[in-house]
Parts: sequence; C-alpha cells; structure tokens
Amino acid sequence: VIVVVLGCILVNLVSCAMAYGFEKKPIHGKNLLFNIVLATMMIPTQVVFISLFVMMRQLDLMNTYVALVIPLIGAFGVFLMRQFIHGVPDELMEAAEIDGCSELGISLRIVLPMVKPAVITLTVFTFNSAWNSFMWPLICTTKSEMYPLTVAMSTLTSYFETNYGPTMAAATISFSVPFILYCFLQKEFVEGIALGGLKG
Repeated sequence: VIVVVLGCILVNLVSCAMAYGFEKKPIHGKNLLFNIVLATMMIPTQVVFISLFVMMRQLDLMNTYVALVIPLIGAFGVFLMRQFIHGVPDELMEAAEIDGCSELGISLRIVLPMVKPAVITLTVFTFNSAWNSFMWPLICTTKSEMYPLTVAMSTLTSYFETNYGPTMAAATISFSVPFILYCFLQKEFVEGIALGGLKG
C-alpha cells in the first residue's frame, strides 16, 4: 500500500509538471526533448533492470521504498497528461496571470481541475502497475518485510509443497483491491480514456 500510494503521488506530480512544461512553456527544443522522452517507451522495462539494479546498489537504495517507487515513473504519464493539457485554453491561464496568480496557482487552480479525468486515469494505471509489479520488486528486495504482495505470494509456493489456502486468500486480496478501486472510479476512468483518444 505504501509503494502504491507513493507511486501514484510521485507519478502524477512528475507527469503533470513535465507535461505542463512541454505543452505550455516556451522551452527551446522542447519538441526534440519530448520525442526523446517518448522514445523511451520503445525500450522494454526488463532491458534496464541490470543498469537500474547497479544504480540502486551504488546509491545504497536496495530494500527501500525509493527503489520500488522510482521505476514507476515513465513516459506514458507525460504523454497522457500532455494530450489533456493541450486542451486547456491559453486565455484562461493568461487571465489568471493578469489577476496576479502565480505559476503554481495556475497549475493547481486552473490546469489540474480541467484535466481531472486524466489524473484519475493515470492514477488507475499507476495503481495497477505498482500493485501487480513482480519482477523488479523481486530483484531489488531481499528482506521479507519489504516484499510487496505479489512477491510475498510467490513465497507461499515451494518446489515440494503449495499452500493452497493462504495462496488463494492472498490472490483474493490481490484481486479485490484494484477491482474495488475501479468500481469507484469507473466513470472517470472511462471518461479519461475516451477523451484521451480525442486529444491532439
């Protein structure tokens, strides 16, 4: 739960900030930078596991929440948020700036409320990705107290024996939480997906 909550918050913060800069700020060469960010989507996550593991070990971040959360940040969130921020009228932002609103105030009071479906959609995607992540947590955690649910479930099964009762109970818990979240956010999630296909 800690990894999922921290991951959703960090992914939304980074994605919204980068998307806002790429779309609304006069940055020199921002199209080239954005294309480089998108190019990282073509690299399979498993390819960078070795370099990521070496980096986390050198920074002494193994068996920490930082090591579990940082890899959740990716180009997809930036791309999704940029598509929605593109539809925010510049006139509203200019009017707020004339009224004395700061850059942070414009982002929090104007941009974020208008892209709420995208934020919820990105939160659901990040939640599912973090909740179901298995390979990277298995690599970067060696202490049982740092195991997320998916890795902990794998320890219930051994080569010689399978504890079906605890395994089925853990599988039910693992399925129930994302399902309940989706039930509550279904309307906003579908709206975000539908609008995302019409942007840009």
